Amino acid sequence: GTVQVFLQPIAYMVEMKEQLEVTDLKGNKIGIMNLEVAPCNKKGREYTETDDKFVDSPDELVGKDVHFVFKIVNCRGLPNKYTDVHCKYRVYLDETDVCTEKISLTANPDFNHKKQFSFNPATRQLVDYLNNGSIMVQIVGKQYIRKSAVASKKGMSTKEMLKSDRAVFAKTANLMNGFQMNGRVVDPQKQSIVVELLLMKKTQARLQQRCDNMKKMLEKAEKLGRSGVSCTTIKSFFNAHTDEQFTNSMKQLEAEDDDGYRSASPTSQTAQSA
Repeated sequence: GTVQVFLQPIAYMVEMKEQLEVTDLKGNKIGIMNLEVAPCNKKGREYTETDDKFVDSPDELVGKDVHFVFKIVNCRGLPNKYTDVHCKYRVYLDETDVCTEKISLTANPDFNHKKQFSFNPATRQLVDYLNNGSIMVQIVGKQYIRKSAVASKKGMSTKEMLKSDRAVFAKTANLMNGFQMNGRVVDPQKQSIVVELLLMKKTQARLQQRCDNMKKMLEKAEKLGRSGVSCTTIKSFFNAHTDEQFTNSMKQLEAEDDDGYRSASPTSQTAQSA
């Protein structure tokens, strides 16, 4: 089967943890895959919210070093009639497959696969790939011929063999239904919507933070009796995404000379005319 993983979150330096459907060649759902994609530094340390690496536009990554990890945690509800089950995929311009370890005869293989990808620096072509492209993960294996597929007992009829096979397949089907009811399964065709919602939520939080910063800046300036605030200080508040950055912006506002603004303010000019 296959799983399509959109990389757009990495274009905005946002982590994504998803549970995606595994589909066969006919588009039928045959299982689910748990995976993660996360931006990191060159040593592989994954960024957290406190690192504040979110970018407003993928264009900001052009010319900068970009690192991310791709993880295939496990699959659940797969047909258990295969041996040497493993995943393989390619990223960007790779000419060879990246493969996970091989696991046999289980509907729930735990791959715990993790690989880091680094680009020094990121080109326009790479950023476009991250923003608009995806990784196609293939789950492959060798079919296992069960004993029920041949008459292990003398005189076993075809009807009896089929009945035995149905019992095996029913177990996998019931397992998959359980995941549908109790787990959050995302259709591959819907994943792009999920990604968009993730980025919209992150963007909304960033915009709200900027509005809050501007409000606090105005309140502070009014309390200090300022008639104006420099563009440099306004920009500092606008781009302050951490507590430390906001504190530095406040100090910059307090230390700012207000004389120039007083002389240029409409009130001062009216007073001078009078």
